Amino acid sequence: MVSMKQIFQDYRNGHLLVTDVPVPEVSANRILVKNHYSLISSGTERQMINPAYRSLIGKGAFDKHCGRKDLVDTLMPLGYSCAGEVIAVGREVEGVDVGDRVACAGSAYACHAEVVSIPRTLFVNIPDTVDYKSAAFVALGGISIHAIRLCGAELEETVAVAGLGLLGLLAVQVLKAAGCRVIAMDPNQLHCTLAEEVGCDFTADSADTIKSIVAGQTAQCGCGATIVFSAAPDNELMELAAQITSCRGRVIAAGSVGLGMSRPLVNAKELGLHVSGVWDPGIYDLGWDAGARDHPYPLSWTAQRDMKAFIDLMAEGKIDVGKLISHCFGIESAEEAYKLVTTGEKPYTGVLLSYPGRIVPAGRSGQAALAGEPARWPGLTAASNGAEDIGVGFIGAGNFARSILLPIMQRFGNLDFRGVANISTQSARTVADRFGFSYCTTDYRELLSDDAIGSIFIATPHNSHAAIAREAMKAGKHVFVEIPFAISKDQLSALVKTYNEIRGRAGSGSPAMHQKILAGFNRRFSPSALQLKRWLNRSSLPMVINCRVNAEFLSSERWEHDPEVGGGRIMGEVCHFIDLVQYITGGYPVKAFAMGMRPAGQFDRPDNVAINIEMSEGSVATISCTSCGDKAYPRERIEVFRGGLVAMIDDFRSVTCAEGGRTWSTKKRPGPDKGYNAEVEAFLGAVLYGRSDLPSFESFVATTLAAFAVQTSLRKGTPVGIDAAGFMESCQK
Repeated sequence: MVSMKQIFQDYRNGHLLVTDVPVPEVSANRILVKNHYSLISSGTERQMINPAYRSLIGKGAFDKHCGRKDLVDTLMPLGYSCAGEVIAVGREVEGVDVGDRVACAGSAYACHAEVVSIPRTLFVNIPDTVDYKSAAFVALGGISIHAIRLCGAELEETVAVAGLGLLGLLAVQVLKAAGCRVIAMDPNQLHCTLAEEVGCDFTADSADTIKSIVAGQTAQCGCGATIVFSAAPDNELMELAAQITSCRGRVIAAGSVGLGMSRPLVNAKELGLHVSGVWDPGIYDLGWDAGARDHPYPLSWTAQRDMKAFIDLMAEGKIDVGKLISHCFGIESAEEAYKLVTTGEKPYTGVLLSYPGRIVPAGRSGQAALAGEPARWPGLTAASNGAEDIGVGFIGAGNFARSILLPIMQRFGNLDFRGVANISTQSARTVADRFGFSYCTTDYRELLSDDAIGSIFIATPHNSHAAIAREAMKAGKHVFVEIPFAISKDQLSALVKTYNEIRGRAGSGSPAMHQKILAGFNRRFSPSALQLKRWLNRSSLPMVINCRVNAEFLSSERWEHDPEVGGGRIMGEVCHFIDLVQYITGGYPVKAFAMGMRPAGQFDRPDNVAINIEMSEGSVATISCTSCGDKAYPRERIEVFRGGLVAMIDDFRSVTCAEGGRTWSTKKRPGPDKGYNAEVEAFLGAVLYGRSDLPSFESFVATTLAAFAVQTSLRKGTPVGIDAAGFMESCQK
């Protein structure tokens, strides 16, 4: 039996248990998720825990079910909001695959456990821009959104929030995202301060204060709606809500509060009262809850759609739960975490549990297993040049690093986040605090001289990539450098010379022989590219490849267009598709010819080009890149024709193949997967476990030389030859 750890409460004595239980099997309409974080809902879970400490008679008085011996003798699973990685998928579940990141909700489903079994109606995919810690708030976010839907808040309307626990603090941000003015009240001054930090317009710590604020801000009219998030059983907050709400306004009881309000006041104001059922329709329908069916979109919002709305708001930067996280405990310290929540001896807000265990994925309709290695690399052995854990340094703390690379790296338990360097002290400090680096600096050379750092990630402006990569290579570090590899031939030549010098000095047993270098050409790592290449292997004939890129428009003032800083969009964007063509064909580019659209208003030539590339093994490729399209149309499409077979990647969401008069396709993903996750995993797999399947250094040089050739062809209007092997050889002289 494969076991895992899960948190329960023993209703017989109230004791909290972290105990071993079997890993669940995946059923047809569920997925298995390896938890990374789960959130302790302080209000709800405190209510669940406290009755367990009562006598059996008291328990019977608390809940009509608790007096039954079969329930009292049962271990009660705790938790209902979590986020993690999919490790197995039931045969009837669509829109998700093994390795996807998901946020999950539901009592008895999204538990505090290493592995959870989730119905298909109670999880949502997590975008790359949202980290696991934030996504673990998904259930509470969905609950707050449901309450706000009930209140019918409108743009610029003033809404009051009574109670600033986690639900109230999340509701404040959702209301602000909806364009409302928010006045909130809580007797806890810490919570009021947090509400202000996340955007609340006015806060109050007493009934008299909020009455005064509402009167002053609404010209004595009152708020259009008041939402009460509280577990107080008396009627005081509902009575207050009636007093501060305007005529014909709405009062929403979103917490376990008494429902008594002054009848004359309610009548005089013609107030509307709604009691929130926690979730939107569907959560109490057992068939829906178990994942057997879903409500159609025209009927209503559901819990899952509220969850997705919350995650989308976080992805858009309209909700930030980072300030709400006060504590994080490993699952082995769960008792300490619950003591904090139940006793209130120390101040807290969001309390997370983390799960360091590793899980081997089982695929579709299988059972997962605990293992000693990361899920993506079963069977790999440790590299001969380093220990299992490795220190990483990160140079560059811009948006791409914060939203893409660093959240991906956070998923690996083998990494020691040592140092982060950025020219801006504020950004360096912010990233260090957010992602848990031991220190930050404005001098990246401190990272290169740190013996505890074995791998360097470079995500700086384009013009500095080559120079920093050279220094990192000389310092003996493994190097992951974002594209472009270089933005000039001089930079590329110096980089190749450094590479040749290191390899020339390295003996067969030298650590330099094990140095890993990866340039961030991510498209080749996408699941779509992998599937396309598998299908194309049916033939060995040359190919005709069409790559179409519907790129977003960037104004001429953007740094990407600056030839001295960004290198232009050929270097920063088209190079991805040159590398992808190399991956698909297995050859190197030998000739390029490019034409640019004549300037037309705001559209400039470097944004709108048609490129022909001849490959060494006989294939030809056309890359069309334009910025004069529309973002409503799919961004990228790759078509490949080979020996009576056609394969097509649709925006890196699905792959279609046609052969012999038949077509077949992969399941369409909910969003593009351009290979960011897989390329980081491949690099770390090479560093930690000795993987030897990274692209060659020469392929990075070939891609970069081809991009230079495209730029030259655009200027001269003639084809330009490309000789990567000759270039590398010339750099040895």
